[in-house]
Amino acid sequence: MQRSKEISTDHRKRKRFLQPAPEPRPLMTTLATLFGLLPLALGLGSGAELQKPLALAVIGGLILSTLITLLVMPVLFSLIARQREVAQP
Repeated sequence: MQRSKEISTDHRKRKRFLQPAPEPRPLMTTLATLFGLLPLALGLGSGAELQKPLALAVIGGLILSTLITLLVMPVLFSLIARQREVAQP
């Protein structure tokens, strides 16, 4: 029984190690949008002072949603997967 448990643990570690790296697409999209909104957020150009609060709100929401997507969601998914592994006999 102990031997099969060691093998399954080794298999899980190897499977976790061989998973592909996360895609950089969400981060690239976020950075492109942030750099695009930077002139509005800094208040450069005519009429930019009217659009500055909107640009700051969009930048803040974009940063927060990117952090949630790249950090919080994978942690939650791994916790749920671990909980399911424990619950299975």
